[in-house]
Amino acid sequence: MLIEPELEDVSIILLGDFNPPIFNPEWLARHKIVGEQAAFESKINIIHPDISQFSVGSIEFVVERHRFQLLVRTAPFVRILDVVSKAFREFLPHTPIRQFGINRSIHFSVGTETIRNAIVRKLAPLEPWGEWGVQISKGSGELRGGMLNLSMFEQQMLEKFRRKITASVQPSIGIPHSSGIFVGVNDHHEPIEPPLSPRELLEMLESSFESSLDNSLWIIEKVMALKETVNV
Repeated sequence: MLIEPELEDVSIILLGDFNPPIFNPEWLARHKIVGEQAAFESKINIIHPDISQFSVGSIEFVVERHRFQLLVRTAPFVRILDVVSKAFREFLPHTPIRQFGINRSIHFSVGTETIRNAIVRKLAPLEPWGEWGVQISKGSGELRGGMLNLSMFEQQMLEKFRRKITASVQPSIGIPHSSGIFVGVNDHHEPIEPPLSPRELLEMLESSFESSLDNSLWIIEKVMALKETVNV
C-alpha cells in the first residue's frame, strides 16, 4: 500500500430476509462458526426481533430483517467470508439472499492539512464554481470550506449480475490535525434477472471476494498517489 492506513475496515453486506434473533454468539459457537472462547467473551449491544448487534472477537455483526452485515477492522479480512459461507451454506441454506456488497474503507494521513487540502482541490477544484468558489477559498480554520464528499461509480454487466462499484472520498474526521483522507469503496452485485438461488449468490460472493478487495485497494491507491503530485 502506498500509504499505511491509520484506520481500515472491510465488510460484507447481504440483502434478503433474515431472522435477527437467530444470530447470536451462542448460536454461532454451537454450530462451530466461531470459537467458544470468542463467543463467551463477545460484546452484545442488542438481540431483538428487529435487530441483533454484537461483536465476537474482531468481527462485528449487525443483522436486521432485510440486511446482514459483518465487519472486521484488521486482517485477515477473509474471516468474515468464512463466517458467511459456513452459516448460510451449512446451516441456513434456504435463507433468501437477493444481493450482496463487499466494502472496503480506509482513513490515511497525508501529513499536513495543507497537503490534504491540495489533494482535495485536485479532486474538486473551486474554479468551476466561479464567485462562490472564491468565497469558499477564503474560509480557514473552523470556517474552512471545500469538498465534503465526492463519489464516482462504474457499472459492469457480468453473466448473471449487474456490478456497481462506487468510490467515495471525503476529508477524514477520524485522523487528527485535519491531515486525513477517507476513501470508501462499495462493490455491489445484484442479479440481472432475479431471483437467483442463495447458493448462486454465495458462489459469486466467494469467487469475487479477494479480487474485489484488490480492486478496491487499486482505486484507493489512485487517491493516495495524488500526494506525490501536489506542490505545497
